[in-house]
Amino acid sequence: MAKQFAQRKNQNHLVFLLFRHILSSILQRAVSYSCESEADNKLVFDEADPMPWTKVTVDRSSYGFPNRCPDCLKYGPKEVLTIASDTEKLKGYYIVAIKYQQLRVGIPFCTECAAKRERNGRYGRLLFTVAFVVGVAIALRFDLGRWQTFALGIFFVAPAMWMMYYRNRQVRVSDYSDDTVTFSFKHPEYAEEFIELNSARVD
Repeated sequence: MAKQFAQRKNQNHLVFLLFRHILSSILQRAVSYSCESEADNKLVFDEADPMPWTKVTVDRSSYGFPNRCPDCLKYGPKEVLTIASDTEKLKGYYIVAIKYQQLRVGIPFCTECAAKRERNGRYGRLLFTVAFVVGVAIALRFDLGRWQTFALGIFFVAPAMWMMYYRNRQVRVSDYSDDTVTFSFKHPEYAEEFIELNSARVD
């Protein structure tokens, strides 16, 4: 009995991870259109967002951040927030579970911007909970199938995910490997200081 319960728990967790991975990929693709660069390293502008992202790759073992808030550019940031990477790496594959892992980086922000980000996170989590409850209620009420429920979940949960992880972002952890980490910055002034500080390369 305990073994069957453990297997069911792992299966449910696998479905959740798969759902989160797919939804994150969709949102990441939607918000990172302006972050792509051409082969000649010219930045591409998004018509809806005229300011391009600057992608910078640094050595993962040693890098630092400018003494400015990446959101508002105010000097003397005092609050360190943990930012998760846009991409997830496959960490393990088991018989009944697949485990993905994001890189989490501590980045200094000013007090006001840190509070705003945390507030967006709280609202996003609240919206996520409401959307989840409503989605489950609709699925049970109309006896929806598995894939219909899955699509409904994406429809309801996407706004909450956007609010928690993508709204008004000025800095992103775009990608990472065993040796490097790639950041994307919205403000060119901050990006230039970051490049100079770390002798980094622009992708």
